[in-house]
Amino acid sequence: ISISLLHAAEKEPSIIEKRMEATVCIGTVQNVKLNSSADPVKSFVPCGTGLLVGIPDDPQKRVCLVTAKHVFEDPTKNWHPTIINLRFTWNQHLPLEKYHGLAIKIRQGSRTNWISHPKSDLAAIPMFMPTSIIGKRTVSAVTPSQLAPPEHLVVGQPVTVLGFPVAVGGSLGSSFMTLPLARRGIISWQPTSDDMPHVILVDTM
Repeated sequence: ISISLLHAAEKEPSIIEKRMEATVCIGTVQNVKLNSSADPVKSFVPCGTGLLVGIPDDPQKRVCLVTAKHVFEDPTKNWHPTIINLRFTWNQHLPLEKYHGLAIKIRQGSRTNWISHPKSDLAAIPMFMPTSIIGKRTVSAVTPSQLAPPEHLVVGQPVTVLGFPVAVGGSLGSSFMTLPLARRGIISWQPTSDDMPHVILVDTM
């Protein structure tokens, strides 16, 4: 889930649209039966939400995919995918079984291609965005300077939460479109010391 602070000087519709473009649906390609009588077909199956963050002054013009570490790896569920796929909001009209999105190799054997935060459920991987696959020449990735510093996160701060809840995808089945859901809320709790869990609780309205 990505959280975007709302500032009075910014126009909410344009900011939300840009943040939606930077919010991607992460999934894997699996054999899925679209109905009880059909044979299984390869289809995109959502498993998480990611945020595209620009890498300043990167000569290779890459972006960084940031997500929860358990999306890349979760030993408790025997989840160790080698490849993940990304679907973008501007391709949401394409059927999941026909368009699998951009494939990203996140591990090679026992070596991972991503890095993780030592204390939080957070991971990131640099990646290229080939126009021929994503279908768009430019992407409104979030820049590091647009991310809210810890001192700006206070209880009662209004936020908009964007994400792809897996439960919603399951309820819609093959008709699930990869457009992030937007919920308005406030920060209801945050840690006050390094010894506390590195999480933020948001109450949605």
